[in-house]
Amino acid sequence: MAQFHPTRIVRTSERKDGASAAERRLWSRLQNARSEGFQFRRHLHFDGHVVDFFCASAHLAVELSPDGEGSALTRLLQNKGYSVIRLSHDEVNQDPGRAALSVVGACKVVTDKPSLILS
Repeated sequence: MAQFHPTRIVRTSERKDGASAAERRLWSRLQNARSEGFQFRRHLHFDGHVVDFFCASAHLAVELSPDGEGSALTRLLQNKGYSVIRLSHDEVNQDPGRAALSVVGACKVVTDKPSLILS
């Protein structure tokens, strides 16, 4: 698996002001993932593209798109050894909590971290 290299991925604030409602909803929930041991970054440049959300410890990128379909960025990330989860705006807008749980669940699968939430 590829290593996280801060020199190749640079945070940007350019897109934050123009974020979609789905991005804002998911971001507000992913910020709470720290209690699960995961820290997400928002809008990172990666080889000329912008990744919506990124968790370095899980080597996981989260991409939102109007239709949830794959893209050149998805293929690029996967070729570099990162896991990618793609969500449509509708999925996030309809149930942002469930979307965030899916993302955190994917992080747990990749890192084999147990849940801190007891049922």
